[in-house]
Amino acid sequence: MSAKKLIEERKLIKLLRVLSKEELKLFEKYVRSIYFNRNQKVIQLITFLKKYHPEYSITTQKVFVYLFGNKPFSNSTLNDVFNKSKVLLEHFLAQQKFEQTELLFNFTLLEQLVDKNAVWFFENAFPKVQELSKKQDVKNINYYQKRLELNELKLSYALHQDNRVGNSVLLKEMDELSEIIFIVRKLSHYCALMLRNLNTQRETWEVRFMEQIFEHLKQHLEQYPEEPKILIKVWYLVALLLSEPDHKNYFELKNHLTSHSAVVSREDLRSIYAIMLAYCNNQAQSGQGEYWKEIFDNYKVMLEKELLLVEGNIRPPIHFRNIVSIALLVGDYEWATSFIQKYEDYLPATSRAYMVVYCQANVDFYQKKYKDCIQKIKSFALQDDLNKISHKTLLVKAYYESEDHETLHKLLRNFTAFLDNHKKTLPDTPSSSYKNFIKISRQLLDFQENAIALSKSEKRDKQAKIQANIDALRPLTQQSWLEQKVAELY
Repeated sequence: MSAKKLIEERKLIKLLRVLSKEELKLFEKYVRSIYFNRNQKVIQLITFLKKYHPEYSITTQKVFVYLFGNKPFSNSTLNDVFNKSKVLLEHFLAQQKFEQTELLFNFTLLEQLVDKNAVWFFENAFPKVQELSKKQDVKNINYYQKRLELNELKLSYALHQDNRVGNSVLLKEMDELSEIIFIVRKLSHYCALMLRNLNTQRETWEVRFMEQIFEHLKQHLEQYPEEPKILIKVWYLVALLLSEPDHKNYFELKNHLTSHSAVVSREDLRSIYAIMLAYCNNQAQSGQGEYWKEIFDNYKVMLEKELLLVEGNIRPPIHFRNIVSIALLVGDYEWATSFIQKYEDYLPATSRAYMVVYCQANVDFYQKKYKDCIQKIKSFALQDDLNKISHKTLLVKAYYESEDHETLHKLLRNFTAFLDNHKKTLPDTPSSSYKNFIKISRQLLDFQENAIALSKSEKRDKQAKIQANIDALRPLTQQSWLEQKVAELY
């Protein structure tokens, strides 16, 4: 392994890379402070490494020579400096968070005042911290957790002073806060499990007390004070949608989120919208066509709230393709084109080119520019098997629409051979889904080529048989398009 490789894999280097230039400057000041660090080699190392941020294209040997001159190279000696620097960087990151969060800073101060039995200071500081807590704009689970911790701190202080006056009121409030936290956390854990089951079809644990919580909320949800009720209701509606997926629960959740999405974290909101997308997709696939518009609307909200962005990229990239496909499905071609132009730079570099080409070709297809669609798809070579399947599927549709039957026959044979040759690398469900798509496509093609020799009744019978096959075959991709083509046969 090369020395350059070694420097890139060191934990300190990996952690330094997450810092901005401004944060790196602050970290250098941090290590120069004698309160936090007295090791001169650490100061020298950070000062030296700063010049190479963020790539750190430098060898281990060069760093050692800078720190220790002509001494014989010692990996253990260098490791010691790197490890001390890493620990300091971890402390620095924690310190940054600590100083930037006013409530956390003041809460920690109160804990120290209790431990030091600083009576006057605690009694003056506590009301200010309590007021600071209540002024939080977002009344999410962390808000109630912090209020509970403050009350626990106040109770601890009272016991230190042997003062039990008013403890009953305090304990009652703590019990109410504990109940809110318990219910919300249980509901969110239940939703996480159900979402996992949707994605993997494999149950990994049981969330206990859910039956009792559902029954309790069914009877008593409206009795909670307004602020905690908003938070509880979000998770209750999500849990209901997962346990009893119906239109009423979906639309009630959607309407509630429109006004109250701020009460859940960005990560939780991403999961909630993933659940809503899954529900809408199931409804749309089962024939409820209006839910394609619901998927489109939900994606728009996710874009507006930047829920699809992870470290500056759309993750996973498949969302990009899905968004374009849904926009085209509901007929908003202009929006789809605008989206591609606006968000293509948010795709990871490794998937950007082929994803953009595919989406642009899809726009051409919906605008009936079949030759342009085919040209774009054929101009791009792919390595990934699943993306090859998507491209072949679009080509099948484009050749069918352009009535190039000879080429379509070849493509369908090639597509079938491709699926057979990749049995071991492709998931079973997608493979079956596309084989069924090929089967129906062949039947459509056969009808078109032999229609002139068929009587009206034979055409009707053949058309009905193809539709019956579509109804019977599962799984089946591109079902809406196939049904549309069947309807156009006669």
